[in-house]
Amino acid sequence: MLRCIKDLVPIRWKREIVRLISPLRPPADFPAEAPRLILALAADYANLGDVALTRALLRFAAQHLPSHRPYLLCAGHIFHDLRGVARAAYKDDVVAVVGGGNMGDRYPDLEEARCHVVRAFRRNRIISFPQSFDFSDTLAGRRALARSRTAYESHPRLQLFAREKESLERMQKAFPSCQLGSAPDTVLSLGLAPSAPRDLPLLVCLRQDVESRLNAGCRAAILDALRGFFPDAVVTDTTVPGPRLGFSDYEKHLDALWADFARAKCVVTDRLHGLIFSIISRTPCAVIENNNHKIRSIYETWLSDSTSVRLLSDPTPDAVVFAIKQISSNPAPAVVLDDAFLPLATALRG
Repeated sequence: MLRCIKDLVPIRWKREIVRLISPLRPPADFPAEAPRLILALAADYANLGDVALTRALLRFAAQHLPSHRPYLLCAGHIFHDLRGVARAAYKDDVVAVVGGGNMGDRYPDLEEARCHVVRAFRRNRIISFPQSFDFSDTLAGRRALARSRTAYESHPRLQLFAREKESLERMQKAFPSCQLGSAPDTVLSLGLAPSAPRDLPLLVCLRQDVESRLNAGCRAAILDALRGFFPDAVVTDTTVPGPRLGFSDYEKHLDALWADFARAKCVVTDRLHGLIFSIISRTPCAVIENNNHKIRSIYETWLSDSTSVRLLSDPTPDAVVFAIKQISSNPAPAVVLDDAFLPLATALRG
């Protein structure tokens, strides 16, 4: 009976109960020394793209805000730890919210958590690292956007960064009172120097979730065509199956995945971070659009001059194979975006 009652309680109410009964003191590993950089929504979940974003933020902060000691306020513990960390934070501590593609109603848990972070750290500067804006034009999407607008516009020192042009334009319309900026996806600030021979003929990284543009039949046809030309192709993904792990454990999976990208002669993917991992490992990439704007807009905003990338909007198996043949014969040059990251570095330094 009690379990049935629990199942009837909306998940948002459950999170609010957890937050209200959470400890008033921070976790034992919260640094005693100030100033601190609090990395909110650090990825302790199975999306290796978000794990890479968390690692990239740590490295970016070490370069541009070395005076502040980093602390990971992980997504999996956010509602339990948020109140204690916010109460213990000093005025000079800075909050950096990990970027990505979850600002919207497609991933409501993370968007709701970001709003709670903004409300909790009223005294502190907050920099929301580059995000893609993805609120749907539905009743649920409009309601979620209204809640986010109220939270964001209530904070006097919040800066929101978009990671591509279309998201910036949408943010400008949705959050007219907020401080806005743009910068590339934070993972593009990293570089993976190839350290192994290119002995993997093809790496295929295709998603099978709500963001995929490919149905099961199209995906299977593309895989069959690729295996026909590249029998030794390796199929992988940027998610990790199994029970939930911690950030450091997922970093090991990330390193193994990056090693595969560095070994590959070419990549086929419809994941944004499959494209970005190809860029930072200097691996030619045929990238298939997903069902929102983020891959296309990031390509058009930052990567359209790259000779090692082919963007495929309506891919047939033959078109994918043809794209690989076009780009795989030449080495991929480095993509340098240092100037594009300057506004984000300036915002972080304050």
